[in-house]
Amino acid sequence: MKRHTTKGMLWFAAALLCSCPVPAHGQTASPTQSTSKAGNEPVVNVEEPTPSPAKSRPTRKFTWAEIETILDKLRGERKGRPQAFDDLQSWYSYLSSPEYTESKDIPTHIAKLAEWREQFPKSPTPLVVLAKTYLAYGWAARGPGFANTVTEEGWKLLNERINEADKLIRDAVQMGVKDGEAYALCIEIAKAKGLPLNETRRFVEDGCKLDPSYVSMYAEMGVYLLPRWHGEPGDTEKFAAEVLKMVPGDDGLDAYGHIAYEINKYDYHSIFWGGFDRKALAQAAEVMVKRFPDARNLPCFAALCTVAAQDHAAARRIRPFVRYEDAPRVTLWKYVSKDYFAWCEAADVPSGEEDWVWGSFSSVRNLAFSPDSSMVFCNRAFAGQGLVLLDPRTKMVRGVLDSPRGGADNFVFEPKKDWVLSAVRDQNSQGWTLWDLRKPEKTRTFPTPDPCTAVAINPREPQIAWAVLKTIYTFDMERVEEGPKIELNDIVRDLKFSADGVLLAAKSQSSTSVWDAATGQKKYDVLDELPKIRCERILDFDEEGRIYGTAIASGSQSVVRFSSDGKKWDRLIADLGPDASYLSAVLSPDRQLLAVPERSRNLHSPEGIQIWDMRSGKKTNRLDGHWNHVGTLAFSPDGKKLASIGLTGGAIKIWRVEAK
Repeated sequence: MKRHTTKGMLWFAAALLCSCPVPAHGQTASPTQSTSKAGNEPVVNVEEPTPSPAKSRPTRKFTWAEIETILDKLRGERKGRPQAFDDLQSWYSYLSSPEYTESKDIPTHIAKLAEWREQFPKSPTPLVVLAKTYLAYGWAARGPGFANTVTEEGWKLLNERINEADKLIRDAVQMGVKDGEAYALCIEIAKAKGLPLNETRRFVEDGCKLDPSYVSMYAEMGVYLLPRWHGEPGDTEKFAAEVLKMVPGDDGLDAYGHIAYEINKYDYHSIFWGGFDRKALAQAAEVMVKRFPDARNLPCFAALCTVAAQDHAAARRIRPFVRYEDAPRVTLWKYVSKDYFAWCEAADVPSGEEDWVWGSFSSVRNLAFSPDSSMVFCNRAFAGQGLVLLDPRTKMVRGVLDSPRGGADNFVFEPKKDWVLSAVRDQNSQGWTLWDLRKPEKTRTFPTPDPCTAVAINPREPQIAWAVLKTIYTFDMERVEEGPKIELNDIVRDLKFSADGVLLAAKSQSSTSVWDAATGQKKYDVLDELPKIRCERILDFDEEGRIYGTAIASGSQSVVRFSSDGKKWDRLIADLGPDASYLSAVLSPDRQLLAVPERSRNLHSPEGIQIWDMRSGKKTNRLDGHWNHVGTLAFSPDGKKLASIGLTGGAIKIWRVEAK
């Protein structure tokens, strides 16, 4: 049995502790009570609405005969009322809980359930409920921790109770079960016992023949196939794709969505960067909200699926069913919900991108293309990881650069070296990490007393630089020794080596200066004569020692190039216009094109991206951009593509940037 985390085991806590109140979403009418011919026991009038523990706990307890009637009625309702599945499953969970029999513990509850079995010896249903109870009882004995935390007694009790559940459920199947709950339990037992894949798959096949729309069977199989249990990465997604072929129409899409929903409890990044088909996720989302409009968590998860699929039309169609900004069983929803609601309100979403991939759930300081321009590096601060390499073609993570000091912040990528340098920090520490993509074993990390405000890689020498507040540090990675230290009068905001690696430019809050990279001696200060000119951001630093930057020049947002002594300047683009976000502008590697986001006054108004020709100083193209503020841009090494992401994170869009 593979180990699993506490978070991954939360699913059984709900089964064990189901005496906790279930959130109500409106009251279901109580069944009418009448007197049976056999005596004074109340019976359920099957013409009245069926009580459902999913919405509110029934106001009274029912006899075992009434329970048999209720469950049969729900089974019959499922074709015309898909939500009856949720009600049926809720009854199974409720009946397997000590709460139903008002028992003080599970053994007492099991003894009372035995009365049901005795009264209805030919019904498989009490055996199914008993098996479900023993299964939860077994997981409780094991505990929620890693395998190495389980006591010998815990393993023993788990095995004993799982074996009892196995016997009960097999007897129920032999008797002829009436729905797919038995097969969902068979798969869960197979997971616990470590049964081989071919045997476990037979439970799916048999369950599909009996009850193809019972989605819990497929969800349990998806969990069985997780790497933490008995599968390999991607197995769950492949199985989900098979289910679409096994179960046609909306039933298959419902099953697909429920597999993703169950897996999301274990890995809440799976629908964004895993192998799930984005189109199928969006289609499944619409089916799920149609079938389960009153569920607490499912509509929120469905909305999350439309975000992961970037299907704006589907998102808007299901918006009326999504009522909550938080969902207890959908971890990421509280981080995405506000943007989702604003996204749905946007009448039109900008388009025209060549491709896209989900980037981050929070703001992103940097983007960078891989050397072949096919993939994109992005910091994923929400996940607490260093950096991820994302493939827009597959929408999946192709690699992760972990940092022992927390999530990546500001980073730079030097394609000539295949070096990635990032400022990193968490709640307890900060510093930088350098990854050598050609030699992963040479990853280095270094602590700093305060967070790094800027980082840079020398393109020619094995040298890096970083700034902590007002101080710039350099380091020779080949000699493994510190280089010169540079003190400024203000906090450093940006660092950039010249193309030949000889000089280092530093932009602080109040000035721009150039230094000898080898000695740390100041070469010159860049002209900063208000109101004539003020350099705001360093865009590039060429072989001749000339700095390209965005600046306020004579009151206009301009792009300028300073002379190699910093005393003169040429205005390359006279005026970007009042709507240009010049602090987010980027220059192509050959310095021929400039990309600059537009800036609207409304955070959730569509914003385009302007492309300017540096030789003519004219705007030559406009990309549609994003539905909200554009945050970060990056050119590919070949200069033919541009990556962009919104100010608050979201999808990374990939654009072709030929001039029009």
